[in-house]
Amino acid sequence: MDTQEESSSWEPLRPQLAPKYLEQTLKLFSRYYNFVTIDEAVAILEGRLPSKPNCCVVTFDDGYRNNAAHALPILQKYGVPAVFYVATGHTEEQRPFWVDRLDYALQFANIDGETIRYKETEITIDKSNRGTLARSYSRLRGILKHADMPDIEMRDYFDQLAESLEKQSGMSIKQIVKDDPWSAILTWDEIGDISRSTEITIGSHTVDHVRLGQTGAEASRDQVVRSKEAIEKVIGKSCRHFCYPNGSWNQQAVDILRETGYASAVTTDEGINDPGADPFKLKRISISGKKDPLFLLASTAGLSR
Repeated sequence: MDTQEESSSWEPLRPQLAPKYLEQTLKLFSRYYNFVTIDEAVAILEGRLPSKPNCCVVTFDDGYRNNAAHALPILQKYGVPAVFYVATGHTEEQRPFWVDRLDYALQFANIDGETIRYKETEITIDKSNRGTLARSYSRLRGILKHADMPDIEMRDYFDQLAESLEKQSGMSIKQIVKDDPWSAILTWDEIGDISRSTEITIGSHTVDHVRLGQTGAEASRDQVVRSKEAIEKVIGKSCRHFCYPNGSWNQQAVDILRETGYASAVTTDEGINDPGADPFKLKRISISGKKDPLFLLASTAGLSR
């Protein structure tokens, strides 16, 4: 989320959601929607609870600390339950996500005009202004995010790229991540406190934020089981809900989640979910902050294109 009121040595190229926009959206939606927990939503979809008109679930991916610092007070103000999906390895190690590491590295490395090659694709980094750099970063991020290769190979490639950029500049987001308002990850203590004192459900986002659609069965099972166990140890109750990192999933991933005790999983596929929808293929509508909240309201009502 946007942390404009906090001082920082950098500002991400990746768009951030402003707390003011989130509040405007929740205030508007509270007039038309019934905010429910993810447990209630799944029970309604499966027919175990009677349907309510216009049910809505709010979700946050990754487990950034600014979700708690900025979004949580707004959620509580409007009485909105939500789900925080956390990647437990990043929580445990206070390890930055690769999208933030890449963002930071590109901003500080002296590589204007240089070319980064990924397979047959070449990306020329244009640092002539912030807008052109943001476009270079967005293109590179998109290519890596959707790379058609085993996830472990993509992460190895990224680590080599990031280390090369960091060596060139002598700077790494790893040096600041624990206190950085943009990239800091929630700690286990903070997650435990949130789980005990708020209407926030803690869900799994794997251990290492791996793309399950590009990961073998054994590794996928390890990722979803270990993350589930780690969360349950901290919150003292069952972790039943999952979010596919980068929206990457396949039937293998769905089967593993069912077998290992999860009750739902959310994708990044755009859309709404009607009763009878598969709880392991749930669609969502992104709150990007780029459009007026009224347009977002129309989107969720199926009134926009």
